[in-house]
Amino acid sequence: MNTRKSFNEKKFVNRFMEKIEKAINNEEFDKAEISIKRALKNATFDVSSKSLLYSYLGRINFLKGKFDTSKRFLNSALRLNSRNEDANFYLSNLYMSEQDVNKALSYIEKNLSISPGKFSYLIQRAWCLILLDRYEEAENIYKKLQSFRGIDPQGFIDLGMAYILKGEFKDAKKVIFNALSNFPENIFVESAFYEMREIEENLYFYRKELFFKKLHLIPYRQKIYSSALRKTVEGMTLRGYFQFEIERASDFIVTLSSKGLDISKAEGLAAAVEFFISDFIGESESIKKVIVNYYNTTLYQLKKNLDLIRTEASKELEELNNELMSYYELNIDYFFDNTDPEGDDE
Repeated sequence: MNTRKSFNEKKFVNRFMEKIEKAINNEEFDKAEISIKRALKNATFDVSSKSLLYSYLGRINFLKGKFDTSKRFLNSALRLNSRNEDANFYLSNLYMSEQDVNKALSYIEKNLSISPGKFSYLIQRAWCLILLDRYEEAENIYKKLQSFRGIDPQGFIDLGMAYILKGEFKDAKKVIFNALSNFPENIFVESAFYEMREIEENLYFYRKELFFKKLHLIPYRQKIYSSALRKTVEGMTLRGYFQFEIERASDFIVTLSSKGLDISKAEGLAAAVEFFISDFIGESESIKKVIVNYYNTTLYQLKKNLDLIRTEASKELEELNNELMSYYELNIDYFFDNTDPEGDDE
């Protein structure tokens, strides 16, 4: 005999869901997660409600940065109910964060088939269309959202940053200027504007100093290594790496060319070099899929190039790590040395 209480009563379930939503919105993630898992273990829910609870677990882990765990819960939610909009929404966000644009778009289209015209889904779709170079379609969505005042500050920022990732600064500025006119006192929009301007200035500077001025230093397989150099400089700039990190990456590509490493594709080389930089600063796992998708390569090709470099250029790789270590140690000293011991704000 099943002695567990049935929690299928609509009123009770709705109240429980409201409490979970409130806890998540208040960033009480652990409290919400424990409550959901306890309920799933000790209560009986209908399929739709159970699916929603799993999607909440997916959302919580997404917000905590546990993306693989989030995917598992969200996929479980969709197996129970393929029309779970919450699960589709956060899965699309996950794939957007990895720049797996086509996969993200597939989940967005599912949600738009369920709720046509929903603003948050349209913003996601426009973001994907920008990265797929389908600018006219993205512009049509943008105009529609503007006419209905359906874009909040973060929506403007997201679309602006999508244009930045494509190096389309003119369109990015147009979006952010519109945002500033609609939300003139929003500090996040203002910060995004200055960030975009800085990225644009950096890109022009780094192209000149770290790409064009190093081209003549590439002695081997110039077409592949030159293309990898350009892709790395541009990609790392658009994603906001520090100048020193981009300098070391560009120098490392020149060094690998001098070593005569037999690299077959520029995209795979660019991905490998950026990976080594991100691995050193502790971001390799979170950015690995972003790198693979951005450079249009594969995890297999990335691993192949990483193994080749580790084997054939181990000394040069160690020197790269030592240079990065020295740089970060110097910057730590700088920040500590320039801290006011009295805590004065003068």
